[in-house]
Amino acid sequence: MKRRAAKTLWLIAFAALGIFSCGEDTAVNPPAYTYGIPEQTGDGWQTASLAEVGIDQEVIGGAIDRINYKLYKEVHGILIVKAGKLVFEEYFPGQSPEGNFTKFERNTRHSLASVTKSFTSALVGIALDRGMIQDVHAKVFSFFPNYADLRTAEKDKITLEHLLTMSAGLEWDEWSFPYTDSRNSHFSMNNSSKGSGVAFMECSMIGCRNDNR
Repeated sequence: MKRRAAKTLWLIAFAALGIFSCGEDTAVNPPAYTYGIPEQTGDGWQTASLAEVGIDQEVIGGAIDRINYKLYKEVHGILIVKAGKLVFEEYFPGQSPEGNFTKFERNTRHSLASVTKSFTSALVGIALDRGMIQDVHAKVFSFFPNYADLRTAEKDKITLEHLLTMSAGLEWDEWSFPYTDSRNSHFSMNNSSKGSGVAFMECSMIGCRNDNR
């Protein structure tokens, strides 16, 4: 019963991906996918087969077929870890953030974008646990005395919690213009000669922050 329920969940998940990712263009006669246990590279990860950890190989194979058919777009890599073992590792060609065609592989450097938020919040949690940070209500500028010239009465209220919950109230727009346009906030921050930290804290306040503290 548990296995049937788990299989149903996998099918629902991949069906949902299909609904939101499908397009009209499909590849003709894509290569047939054959599953293989991930390579043991000595990087610290133990590898195993999907079957060994109770994952239905047919479901995963079906998802890979849809990627090869271009029904799931811009999937650059899939890794599955279960029971502490790497059981699936595949990479696919696609476009880089700059719009260049890239054959993504294990050692290809890839823009992490918002994935970084998960690592940042985990590191803050570790710092809190070790007493290196008192609490998340600490003011951001207390960690960056070299940014003192950017302080204002409003920005002085920004805390770690505000940054962790994306509620700092700083003006930001990375949707109105392409990521290659200097008017895009993301592009502007990453290409600033002053550094990304300064560029971010230079943003204007728009007051969407929670000021109940």
